[in-house]
Amino acid sequence: MANDSETAMKPPAPPQLHMMEGNGNSHEHCSNCENEEDNSYFWGGLSPANDTGAKKKKKKQKKKKEKGSETDPAQDQPVKMNSLPAERIQEIQKAIELFSVGQGPAKTMEEASQRSYQFWDTQPVPKLGEVVNTHSPVEPDKDNIRQEPYILPQGYTWSALDLEFLLWALQPPGWLPQWHCGVRVVSRRKLIGFISAIPASIHIYDTEKKMVEINFLCVHKKLRSKRVAPVLIREITRQVHLEGVFQAVYTAGVVLPKPVGTCGYWHQ
Repeated sequence: MANDSETAMKPPAPPQLHMMEGNGNSHEHCSNCENEEDNSYFWGGLSPANDTGAKKKKKKQKKKKEKGSETDPAQDQPVKMNSLPAERIQEIQKAIELFSVGQGPAKTMEEASQRSYQFWDTQPVPKLGEVVNTHSPVEPDKDNIRQEPYILPQGYTWSALDLEFLLWALQPPGWLPQWHCGVRVVSRRKLIGFISAIPASIHIYDTEKKMVEINFLCVHKKLRSKRVAPVLIREITRQVHLEGVFQAVYTAGVVLPKPVGTCGYWHQ
């Protein structure tokens, strides 16, 4: 939204149009999601009354370190990494990736070429450096489609949303209720995630293809490090496949593998 002090509007960066077709593979979290803080490292601090005991412990720890220095540190490293929780390892990997190539999502193809996309590398989308010579689907239509919903953590359930707003965006001709896909907390029925698909007929040069448009991917801020978004993408892909549609498009204001078109728009 424009501030009151602004006298003129500047157009935002043009969103990128992407082709995708999820295949249910395991993948990393989406690039825009934030990690929750892990405060476990700040628990159990020593109080001033235990200062003398702390000094004794430091001496013992120093002796242990001297004895342990005779071993090969390279052999200890895998053990330390394996002892960490999987979520903590993922957070460390994401932090290393961010600090190595600069923070924030890529806005240009040059910036995107310097980043690694662990999630999109597992999906049937063109790679950023791939040369595309044919106008055809990334993968052929599938005959064997998973019939069961993807498993969520205990305490959560899939939910087809009944929305009374955004009717124009979410209920065009041919819309399906199961394509309004949400995740709720079982106990309180609180909505914590959502993704949608709407039918679309798109022309690729002389070819008309039935597809869906993926939009409105939302995840509760406190759950963005819990891999909810990747599961939402896999589930909406499964639901679309069940209706015989195997191609999809989406737009993003950042560069992700791989843009097939660019469009601009104005808003205030």
